[in-house]
Amino acid sequence: MKTKVVITVAAIAMVLLCLCLLVCMPGKRQPEYKGRTLASWLVHVDDGYRERGAVFDWAPWTQERSVEQAEADEAIRQMGTNSLSRLLQYLTYRDSFVKARIRLLQKKQLVYPAYRRQAVLAFAALGSLAKPAIPKLTEILYRGPLDGGKEASAALAAIGPEGWAVLTQAVLSTNSGASLCSIWALGSHHASVPGTVAALTAVFTNNSFGNSSIAAWALGAIGEESDSVVPLLIRGLQASDRDLRLGCAVGLGPFGRKAQTAVPALKQALEGSDQHFRHCADESLKQISTDPATGSEKK
Repeated sequence: MKTKVVITVAAIAMVLLCLCLLVCMPGKRQPEYKGRTLASWLVHVDDGYRERGAVFDWAPWTQERSVEQAEADEAIRQMGTNSLSRLLQYLTYRDSFVKARIRLLQKKQLVYPAYRRQAVLAFAALGSLAKPAIPKLTEILYRGPLDGGKEASAALAAIGPEGWAVLTQAVLSTNSGASLCSIWALGSHHASVPGTVAALTAVFTNNSFGNSSIAAWALGAIGEESDSVVPLLIRGLQASDRDLRLGCAVGLGPFGRKAQTAVPALKQALEGSDQHFRHCADESLKQISTDPATGSEKK
């Protein structure tokens, strides 16, 4: 009798476990390449940067790929559009309630599940092959950063001009989350289409949703239309908002010698009491004084 009860309990537990796995894991069938599933390849695509989905860092989107990661990137490309449906599911994947509570208790609420990070990197590997996903990525973009918006913006930026056009339109959107994600994605990917600089300039000037500082950084990262953008950023160095001053200081550097007129204002910033502001100004001065022909700083 006891044996039957144990077997019954074990069977029920197994069924429940299988149901949990079906609920927690996105999708059912996966594309394969060389006998390995998409999920298997995604593990090797992963760069391990766990804050990639959570932080709007003012930095270029860089991917220093290992041999193993490059092989996984190629596998993703070989699976091509067959992988898009699953990748879109991964892009918005959320932890279960229990996992989310554990992250909260461990003060890791800003660290998103690996699925999202891996999906972003897979879209980066696909590039223009992911064009059919643009409508769905656009929909996700407008859900906001917590629901996959930032990941969708990075995926759109990786696609190329068609994706950049979507992001440029979203910069001026009344959806604050979509605007923020799009500004970050365009800046981090140095991406622009006609109208991008104008859209970022409008956000900078109007401080739309408080995004003027990241717009200043993005304008510098893109590095176009220096005749109009550089004077704008120079004026921003005198702003009362600290974040805006920082964004302008960082944004001037990438213009290099085209930002020579900013040198006096940046040198003045070196005399201030804000250590971070001084550091940003100093770094930009180094970039501006670097000879593009030799890569060395001009004395």
